[in-house]
Amino acid sequence: MPKCLYCDATNNLTDDHVFPAAIGGRIKLKNAVCKSCNQRFGAQFEAEFTNGFTGIRNLLGIPDRTGTVPSVPAEVTLDGEVRPAVVSNSGQVFPHSYKIGTVTGPEKEIHYRTFTPAQEKNLMKSMKRKGISLTRATSKIEGEAAVRINLAFIGSAKTHRSIAKIALTGLALKVGDKFALSDTFAPLREFVRTGLGPTPVRLFVSQEVLNRFRINVRYHALIFAFDAHKHRAYSVVVIFGGLFYLVRFTDAYNGVDFSWTYTYNSQAGKHPTMLFGATMISELGMVEKVLAGPTVWNNRKLSAECLMEYVRQVRPDVRI
Repeated sequence: MPKCLYCDATNNLTDDHVFPAAIGGRIKLKNAVCKSCNQRFGAQFEAEFTNGFTGIRNLLGIPDRTGTVPSVPAEVTLDGEVRPAVVSNSGQVFPHSYKIGTVTGPEKEIHYRTFTPAQEKNLMKSMKRKGISLTRATSKIEGEAAVRINLAFIGSAKTHRSIAKIALTGLALKVGDKFALSDTFAPLREFVRTGLGPTPVRLFVSQEVLNRFRINVRYHALIFAFDAHKHRAYSVVVIFGGLFYLVRFTDAYNGVDFSWTYTYNSQAGKHPTMLFGATMISELGMVEKVLAGPTVWNNRKLSAECLMEYVRQVRPDVRI
């Protein structure tokens, strides 16, 4: 009988996404979590994790479960001043309308800039109510847009729980919930459920891994390396191609050797048939290199810089 991966409930079970739907995940594990845990996890930690990637999703065109790509606030320098703008879900930058200045003469002239038909319509309505007539003139103006993205959350306790949940759900998808529910992994399940105890998740940057496992910035990935000889079971979770986490399932593993790599295209919503640009490295070899070093652990600034370097390669038009 199916059970909730976290509380062993057998009633009111629902499907669960391996990668959260809000960051493009569509692959589901059937009857993976009870409705109570699912709702509590969303409120306690998953919302902060997924909302933190809103700016990234906009720049990369990543839809949520409804197929919607979010718009995000931005800044653009026009007429010598930094002005508010919006990057639409199609990737276009639309500054807010603004007043350029006033020209005093036989007739007073007030100059405005608008950038969308809706802005022009609203301005005309406003001026009409004031009894002011408008004359339309078209001009071209260029400016530099900037999107501010705060990635401080990538090393938070809530993010750690989200990453551990991704790893555990992915394991259950691959080998079945019976294996994921074994007592060996009880501490990891308890960490996801309560957030208590030492974290089994570490944010890391390994230049060798970055060089040898280079995937598209729109891809997420799960790498499993379960080593019976060394009695350890680990997973590497990769978010948007450049953000790496090591998840310790256990250091007392007595099962069979198991390794698996799963990549997921968060924009297309499917598993790619080929990894362009990736140099193959074994799962066990990857974990060995990460643990042996040189590896930079839990450095949010460096990890954020690595991720944003990937994003800039596909969105050079926007300063991030």
